[in-house]
Amino acid sequence: IVKPGSGEIEVHHTIEAPQGKPCGTKTIGIDKGYTEVFVDSDGQDHGAGFGKILSAQTDKRNLKYQKRNKIKAVADKAAQNNDPAKYDRIYKNNLGRKKLDRQKNVHTQAVKTAVYEGVHSVFDKAKEVAAEDLTAVINSPSKKEAKTQGKRVRGPQERRRLSGWVKGMMAEALENVSHRRGSTVRLVNAAYTSQVHSQCGCLSRRVGDSLHCDVCGVVVRSDREAARVTLSRLHDHEIGRWTPYREVRAILEKRTSRYRLGLLNQGSSCTTDIVSAASTECELPDSSVGNCG
Repeated sequence: IVKPGSGEIEVHHTIEAPQGKPCGTKTIGIDKGYTEVFVDSDGQDHGAGFGKILSAQTDKRNLKYQKRNKIKAVADKAAQNNDPAKYDRIYKNNLGRKKLDRQKNVHTQAVKTAVYEGVHSVFDKAKEVAAEDLTAVINSPSKKEAKTQGKRVRGPQERRRLSGWVKGMMAEALENVSHRRGSTVRLVNAAYTSQVHSQCGCLSRRVGDSLHCDVCGVVVRSDREAARVTLSRLHDHEIGRWTPYREVRAILEKRTSRYRLGLLNQGSSCTTDIVSAASTECELPDSSVGNCG
């Protein structure tokens, strides 16, 4: 390939990609985490310590840019006062990019290493993985959501840390590693996966890293429930991958209403004693919750 105007020639050739070690045998769902890379539908964490890598450099860089903005304001004021020497001196000594770019490259490599280690851990266990589309945009919570849900694990600050390039790296790692290890990644509709209780299918309240089901009365770990809901969407005939989120919401509300009506018709006898004894800081055993599903 001749690059126009450069006088350079590129030679491209194919190579055989190295074959990775065999994958696992299970079919699982995964949910992207923050403190870890992924959580699977069995409740196992993959890539622990991921949040520390993200937050340390991101917070440091955010503080650095705040200070640089103040220095830039001084330089701009010098330019307005017809002091080009001061302006040039500030930009040369205080507003350079070399050190920032080096730090950014180091941080990017650390994140990449953590992501790929987490993804390999997933495929050590699974042959087929259900995952949400990680290239979708993370929308900021509305004012109503922020007011009703309060501080959440994935609030505005955490959403900034888990930015688009990190999610893109996760998606790329899932695709690359799955091909090399002979496994399959199936993308599903991600709408409301983190707000549904997997056992009864009801819309629930997200509070921090817990999910509160007002119908069943149980409290469960939100990221594991999201992974379980993601897995269930592989065989959900009503919610396809491209179903609009408003339609998904309507479907889930109907399911919640039907389940609630079913409990009323049964005299609310569905594991009432077990649910009332559940701790608010831990979840019910799967066997007991399953009686409600």
